[in-house]
Amino acid sequence: MHILVSGGTGQAQLFALGKALRGARLPTSIIQTYSLEYTLPSKYGKVSPAWTDKARFEGKDFSSFASPMLTLVPIIGAYLVDHVRPLGILEAHIQCWLLLVEIIGLLSCGGTRAVEYMDLLAKLIGKHHRLYCRLYRVTKPKWHHMLHLPDQYRAMKKVISCFVTERKHRALKQASLYVFRHLEHTSLASLVSQQCEQIIDGHSLFQRAFLVHPSPVELTGLDLTRSSAAVLDCGGLHSGDIIYVAGGNLARITAFWQSEPGVITAQCTGCELVEGSIYRDSDSVLFVPHDTIVDACAYRKLRGGDFRVLLPFLARSRFR
Repeated sequence: MHILVSGGTGQAQLFALGKALRGARLPTSIIQTYSLEYTLPSKYGKVSPAWTDKARFEGKDFSSFASPMLTLVPIIGAYLVDHVRPLGILEAHIQCWLLLVEIIGLLSCGGTRAVEYMDLLAKLIGKHHRLYCRLYRVTKPKWHHMLHLPDQYRAMKKVISCFVTERKHRALKQASLYVFRHLEHTSLASLVSQQCEQIIDGHSLFQRAFLVHPSPVELTGLDLTRSSAAVLDCGGLHSGDIIYVAGGNLARITAFWQSEPGVITAQCTGCELVEGSIYRDSDSVLFVPHDTIVDACAYRKLRGGDFRVLLPFLARSRFR
C-alpha cells in the first residue's frame, strides 16, 4: 500500500498526469466532476469532492490518503478511457495509468487469489516502469521496491499488504477523538467494546459468510432468515449493490437468504450487457450462491437507465 498509493507510485503519477492534462487544456476539475458521478459499493461509502480538490494537485506531489487513492485509481482510468482517449490525445499517459489500475487491482483481489497472477504482475510492473520513465522520468526508491514484489509474494505464497488494516484508521480516530488522558488504554478499550457490540449484533469474527441483522421468515414450510446485508469473502454487501458473479454476469442485489449456517443466497435482479462496460437492469430474477460472488462494482449512471461499470480485476483477468 505504501509503495503504491500512500506517498508512492500512484500519488506521484496522478500529479504528473494532472500536469499532462492541463497541458492538453483539460482542467483537473473534470476529474472531480466525473468521479462524483460514481456510486460506490456500500462498503466503501461515497466519493468525496475533497479527494480531488484543486489544492491536492499543487506543490510537488498529489496529496491523499491511501483509501481515497484506491477508489480513485480505477475511476480516473475510466475517465481517461471514456473522455480523453476519444480526443486522440495523451495515449501513452492513458496506457501508463491503465497499467497502474491493473497492478493495484491485481494486488487487491485477495491474499490467496493474487498469488496466481505473479507472472502477470511482473510483466505489468516492467511495462509500467518503462513507459513511466519515458513519460515522466523522475522516480523514487518505491519504483525499485515494486520490482521485488512478485518474488516476495511467490516466496510467501500470500499477498500480504496493509490495505485492510488501514481501514481501522477511521475507527481509531473516532475512539480517540475525545480522549484527554491515557490515550492508548482508553482508545484500545473503546475499540474492543465496539468489536464486542458488533459480535452481539451478528458481525462474527469466525464465520466467513453471515447475514447482518437477519430476520426469521417461514416460506412454504421452510425456516429461513432474510437480510438486506451480508458479510462474505469479498467484504460487506448490501441490497442495491451491483455484483460481479463468476461466469461473467452482473446483478443488482435485492436481498440475502440463508437456509442454514454458511449457506447464503443473494436474490438479485439481472443486469444485461449493452456494450463494452455499459449495462442496464433487466426484468430477470437471479438467485446467486454467495461463493460465486466475486466482488461489488462501482458504477456511473448514464442516460436511458444505462450505467457504466468498473469491473474488478478478476472479471478482467478472465480474458487473459
